[in-house]
Amino acid sequence: MSDLLSSLRSLLPQEYVRGQTSSCDDLEEATNYIKSLEANIKELEDKRNMLIKKSNSSLLSSTKDNNQHVGEIGSSSTSINPNRVVNDNYVTIHTFPTRLEIEISVKKHEGEGGDGYPLSKLLKQVSLVEGINVVNCVSSKGDDRWNCIIHCDLLNDQSTSDFSELQRRLASEISSYVA
Repeated sequence: MSDLLSSLRSLLPQEYVRGQTSSCDDLEEATNYIKSLEANIKELEDKRNMLIKKSNSSLLSSTKDNNQHVGEIGSSSTSINPNRVVNDNYVTIHTFPTRLEIEISVKKHEGEGGDGYPLSKLLKQVSLVEGINVVNCVSSKGDDRWNCIIHCDLLNDQSTSDFSELQRRLASEISSYVA
């Protein structure tokens, strides 16, 4: 039993161990430590839930209020329509107050392998637009499509800018590669 108690004592942080104490005191301090860990877990869960709610509500409000859909090439559906035409290539640009999201989807042709569309060509077109800073880019390829999302920061107040020319250039770049 004394081995178990000394093992328990060794697991406690220094602030819960006070010199030579009785086994009863060690058990009480272990209980206090466990309760403090439970309180920390509860506090962190509450913070996480609050952040999730805040994130979900800001995502919904930015989708409803701030999303200025510029349009798509090859599809007439809106950006949040899950029934988008999957046979076409498209470029969608979503603008937000301080950022830009560019969604690109290219259909792979029969027998086409490789790594998908040359991403560097797309990033070059985006970098040509003054006041846009590429933050990150995520691409994936499936059996029949290559998809890419480019996130950009708007360096100036460009949330009301018309990015249709950028969209046109990206669509043209994709069309020249696919053709």
